[in-house]
Order: sequence, then structure tokens, then C-alpha cells
Amino acid sequence: MVDLGQRINGTQLEQFWLALVCLLSNSFKTKATAYLLAKPPIVTKFDVPFSPFEDSMSSSLKQNGWEMLRRKVLATTAIREVDRRAIEEYSMNSLVLMENAATNCVQWIRTRYLTRPKTVVLCGRGNNGGDGIAITRHLRACGWVCECFVMGNIDDLSPDARSNASILARPESGLHLLDPGNYANALPLIGSAELIVDAMLGTGAKGHPRPPMASWIEAANSSAASKVAIDIPSGVNADTGQVASTYFKTQATLTFVALKPAMANSKYAQLFGEIEVLPIGIPEQLILELIRE
Repeated sequence: MVDLGQRINGTQLEQFWLALVCLLSNSFKTKATAYLLAKPPIVTKFDVPFSPFEDSMSSSLKQNGWEMLRRKVLATTAIREVDRRAIEEYSMNSLVLMENAATNCVQWIRTRYLTRPKTVVLCGRGNNGGDGIAITRHLRACGWVCECFVMGNIDDLSPDARSNASILARPESGLHLLDPGNYANALPLIGSAELIVDAMLGTGAKGHPRPPMASWIEAANSSAASKVAIDIPSGVNADTGQVASTYFKTQATLTFVALKPAMANSKYAQLFGEIEVLPIGIPEQLILELIRE
């Protein structure tokens, strides 16, 4: 019998529990069964649902996933693939991605420019322009003086840009949809702006900005206003760092999901100014997949 008043070792403790269980067991139970009952079961990771806490690497990825992704470099084709996967594999609506991008841009802008400078947002017809239209809506909802100029009628816009333009298609909403012959109407407000947001050409744009877009870029570059580019400065190739004859000279670039190749090259640092990588709300699992790829 084990003397409980004395220090006992592991073997003695196991013998004690074995004896105790044997005494309490029914007569038909064998000592072997009693022994098994007395010892805690050994549970393998296959006996229970997978938990990231069992794997220190998985735990680290889950805790720091976004911080790891925002430092990753992804080519523009890879970024488009991220959008596709979020939409097709994870059933996200592309408008949700655009809204998330816009709200995170607005949060950055409002934090940086506390005096609410008089703002002009210059938009193209694609999804980069859609980001700019959504940014305009949020800034105006926060009490900012913000005018948004879009190159084209509402039917000329990409589907998501058109949806955002439809929300602001009201008098005194700050949205100006300009026909080609009226693009010059934006120039006076560009000249008097205190903050100019470039949402004209995104990462998918090819070639040089053509007139009359080039005139908007030149007017912005001549202005004393602060300048922020959305995703990529118009006229700059995000993959190669090549610049067009006319490109938007920004002080900050708010890009999405991950760094683009040219942004990671110190030779092109002056093209982007301060770089902030912002999330667009893609699911955690997709973030982890992107990090592991």
C-alpha cells in the first residue's frame, strides 16, 4: 500500500490508481480494463478537429497573416488573380471589394489630413475610377468639400464604377460626369484644390495617358496641392517602374493587398512617395494561401 503521507514517485502513483480502480470496478471487469480506465487517453491530432494552436507556424500565420501579406510583392497579374479568387472561390461581391478598398483609403486620408482640405478626385472609367467615386462619397459623408470628375458618361464606366456613380447621380453630390468636350471644366478646380486624389488609371492600364487625361495630370502636377494616388500613380507601370511621358507625381500611394514589383525597387521609390498597403477584406483563408504560395 502506498503511504500518502510520503513523497511518491510516478511508478508508485500509477500503481495506486491502478489498485483503486480495480477495487471500484465491477466483478466482470478485468484488471486490464481497469488499468486502461485509470490512465488518461492518448489523443492524437487526428482524433480532434484541427486547431492552429497545435502548429506554431499556423498560429503565427493566422496572427500575423495580413502583416506578412502586405509586405509580399505580387505582380499585377497576381493581384487580378486574387480578385478573381475572392469573387469566384469565396463568393465575394466585387462591389464589396471596391467598398472595402475605398473605406480604407478614406480612413488613411482622414487620419493624415486632419484639416479636411478642399479635395478633388480625378477618375477614369475603370475600377480605379470606381474606387475614386466611392472615396468621394465617403469623404463628403464625413463633411469634406470634395468634387469628383469622371472622364465619361455613366454608361461608359465599368460595371462597378457605374454602380458607385449611380449612388451619387444626384444634384450637388459632387460627382461630375464629363463628356470629352467638357474635360477642361475640371481644370479650374484642380488648380484651386488643396488635395488631389488620382484614381484615373489603375494597375491594369497600358500605354501613355492620352489627352485630355494628360491635361488633368499636368494641371495636378503644376498644383501646390497635396497629392495621393490610388493603387498606382497614373502613367506608372506597377511591374516595371516605367513611366509615361506624362505621369501623376504623387506624394503618397495607397495600394491594395500587396506591394507591386516596382514599389519594392528602391530605384523607383520617388515615383510612389509614401507607400501604404491597404486591405480589401479578402477572407483569412485566402490570405494564408497567398502567404504560402
